[in-house]
Amino acid sequence: MALTAQYEKTYTAEEVAELLHCSPGGVRSMIRRGNLRAIKVGRRYLIPESAIDALGFSNLKLFADIKDASEYVRKIRRAAELKPDGRKKSAKEFIDEIKTVK
Repeated sequence: MALTAQYEKTYTAEEVAELLHCSPGGVRSMIRRGNLRAIKVGRRYLIPESAIDALGFSNLKLFADIKDASEYVRKIRRAAELKPDGRKKSAKEFIDEIKTVK
């Protein structure tokens, strides 16, 4: 079994900031206030994917009719990480695509 299959995908504060359209300092502030779960490794924070999903997507009106909004968002995110030919996009390609969709 691959080692990566045992652990949940994590993001840095900078990657989460780009996903949430805020600053890395804002993400670290959310972590310190207890609004966002994270693991501190040395001087860096690693944010598990489930912590991002738990931010409250179910409270958005867009997801009101969906039973498990976090799972729905997770499926959308995973689908967006794939190229049309089925291969996984690199993190840079994924972030660049998000930036252009605004």
